[in-house]
Amino acid sequence: MANISRFTLDFGAIKHIFLTRRFYLWFIPTLFVLQGAYTIGYVQSEQVDVINAENQIKQRIAMDLTHNFDVLPIYIEDGTEGGRYLAKLNKILIDKHYPIRVVGVEVSATAADPELRQYNLVLTGINNDTYIIVVHPPISLFSFISLWPFFIAIFIASIYIFYSEKTLKNVAEERFIDIDPCRLKIDLHQKVLVNPVTGIQVALANKPLCFYASLVEYCLKYPEKSLNPNKDLPDEFSQLCRKYFSRLIELGHTIRKRPNFASNLEKTLSEIRAALDELYGDDIKTKDYVYPKKAVGEGSRSKAHNFALTEINQEVVKVLGS
Repeated sequence: MANISRFTLDFGAIKHIFLTRRFYLWFIPTLFVLQGAYTIGYVQSEQVDVINAENQIKQRIAMDLTHNFDVLPIYIEDGTEGGRYLAKLNKILIDKHYPIRVVGVEVSATAADPELRQYNLVLTGINNDTYIIVVHPPISLFSFISLWPFFIAIFIASIYIFYSEKTLKNVAEERFIDIDPCRLKIDLHQKVLVNPVTGIQVALANKPLCFYASLVEYCLKYPEKSLNPNKDLPDEFSQLCRKYFSRLIELGHTIRKRPNFASNLEKTLSEIRAALDELYGDDIKTKDYVYPKKAVGEGSRSKAHNFALTEINQEVVKVLGS
């Protein structure tokens, strides 16, 4: 169940990011910039490939022309040896991912055809020039577009929103603490512990709730006294436990017999600590005020253990419904 809850929480956070207006204020410009950079890079790369291909075509045909072809013109659509030669040459261009193709070789220039993206490469000879007819097939619009800028823009915008909201939340929490120093509310009406900074609520059963409310009040009244789980509870503490349990009965939360608050102290304290861990997470500073200390070490050290709230003060905690 914990894993499912964590997944749901994360999914909700992701959904919140995509529904934030500031996300799109970052995502859209970032996408345009990245996509523009990709398109410019693609066009420049295409131009470089064309120049490299033209140079290789001229070099190849210049070397092969005098040895292999006695008669010009030759065209790729011919079934002659010259046509097969041009087909093999185009196969080499395709394998190297070059964007142009050779369709013929002539002794006279053919008019360029912009509509067919056809033009001539000139091989200058001693007696005459040779003209290589080259076609640059049209480029698909999708060649200028990539999904990578889209995903990178989402990532950049999400990171910005995540950290900006985290910063705003920290600033808001600091301002809240400056205005209201209360770090914990014990709500007897709802039987919950409330973190007033984050709004997180954690429910507690009757016995640990009454025990904790009594612990808070006792430590505020008697800050110099210690509480040891291996010794009997002070009478004042027991009276407070009875008071808070009676209050729960008045609020209609229970009709059961009052529990023995002195029994299973470690179990009761463990339930309280677990609730506070869920309430505050890694907020060690707040825990120092409201967290019953655990025993440290074995033997004599444990016997001297004090679970009293030695750091607590009136401003830090409020009991609602008492």
